[in-house]
Amino acid sequence: MDFVLASLNDLGKIMEIIHDAQAFMRSQNSGQWQDGHPTEAQIKLDIEKHHYYVARDGEIILGVGAVLGHEPDYDHLISGSWKQDVPYLVIHRFAVSTKYHQSGVGTYMLN
Repeated sequence: MDFVLASLNDLGKIMEIIHDAQAFMRSQNSGQWQDGHPTEAQIKLDIEKHHYYVARDGEIILGVGAVLGHEPDYDHLISGSWKQDVPYLVIHRFAVSTKYHQSGVGTYMLN
C-alpha cells in the first residue's frame, strides 16, 4: 500500500469513496457530510493545490484525505486550549472505502 498525492485522474474513484462514506455515516445516524459536503469541486481544488492524498494498492484506491497546514479557524478555540504552540497539520475530508473498514487502512493513512 502507498500513500501518495492524488491526481485529477483519481477524482471519480475518490468521489465514489466520499459517497460511500456519506451513506455509511447516514446508516450510523451521523449528520456529518449529509449536506452534500465534501463536494467534487472542493476535492478537485485540494488535488490541484497538492493537498489531497490517496491510499492505493496498485490501481485500487482504499482511502482518501486532505492534509492541510495552518487554518485560521483553529486560531481561537471556543473552549480548551492547545497543549503546544507549534506548527500543525489538519486532516479533512478523510474516508476509507467501506470495503476496507477494519483492515488497517485508516491507521496506515494516519501514521
